[in-house]
Amino acid sequence: MDKSLIINCDDFGMCHSVNEASVRAVTEGAATSLSIMAPAPFFAEAVALARRHGITHVGVHLCVTSEFSSLRWGGVSPAGDISSLLDRTRRFHKTVRGFAARARADEVLLECERQIEAVLRTGLIPTHLDCHMFALHQHETGRGDLKPVIRELCEKYKLPFRSPFAEESRYLARHGIPMVRHAPTTTYDFPAERKFSAYIDILKRLKPGVSELIVHPGIDGPDLRSLDAPRHDHSSRRIKDYEFVCSEDLRATLQTEGVALVAWQDVF
Repeated sequence: MDKSLIINCDDFGMCHSVNEASVRAVTEGAATSLSIMAPAPFFAEAVALARRHGITHVGVHLCVTSEFSSLRWGGVSPAGDISSLLDRTRRFHKTVRGFAARARADEVLLECERQIEAVLRTGLIPTHLDCHMFALHQHETGRGDLKPVIRELCEKYKLPFRSPFAEESRYLARHGIPMVRHAPTTTYDFPAERKFSAYIDILKRLKPGVSELIVHPGIDGPDLRSLDAPRHDHSSRRIKDYEFVCSEDLRATLQTEGVALVAWQDVF
């Protein structure tokens, strides 16, 4: 079996710097897919950029958390419909732990359905579902009651899912949900100075079949730098992701390792 790789840019719609980097990563670099965040502040800009550059297919980056102090968002639903998902500022909880402790599964399902519908209304074609900060995954939340939410969303919209956690993957497979399982979950947290070497190591260890490399590209700008408080390396890590996706190091490694680039819509 050949080795195929999806390189997916998460967080499309978060801010201008992320939007610009994500589009460039696809049009000028080696990225093959984007995942868009319907509740995020720059969702409309992301849609406009996609149209301008002929990008017709996107994943839906289901979002139920809002982690940055300088850049906050709530749901696409009226606050009264999803009160368990919101903090006292009517934004999503900052942490997965805060979300997991308070969120009602029925409100999670409602909000996620409305996020998918928001993407559909733009005319963009959803390729798959994945999740911001892995907040819907039992592996991160301890919430087994969210697995049926994922299954129902995939069944209703006939979409595959990114499912890098073994127990959840087995559950979804039993219900016939197509998915990509081989997707390292720690890529965001690699220090900027280790990004290139860590990604190349991942590429050298790819298994036959379809894998996914999750990246979070950004270009330098005041909006990206504002994300660094109180943690001081968000911008540098995102800039390094953008540089890697556009690098000759990546393309050379793909060629040496015999890895073919594919998009989500090529596979499912």
